[in-house]
Amino acid sequence: MENTETKGTLEQKEPQEMYYVVKNYEEQYSIWPSYKQIPAGWESIGEPKEKSECLDYIDKTWTDMRPLSLRKQMGES
Repeated sequence: MENTETKGTLEQKEPQEMYYVVKNYEEQYSIWPSYKQIPAGWESIGEPKEKSECLDYIDKTWTDMRPLSLRKQMGES
């Protein structure tokens, strides 16, 4: 734990849980706790980050919610 001082009092700050941004073969995104093994079929994108950072990344990156196979199929027709 980390100590922080607020208005003259010493408080204990809990460590922030870290997550990976993960992506599957269909280019769908999720987050995964850094202390757990990433499941088969998923790969990590970068280093572990705080949950809010991971969610911001996904929000900015995953703009088309359709699975890759559907996007390819629709692009062919």
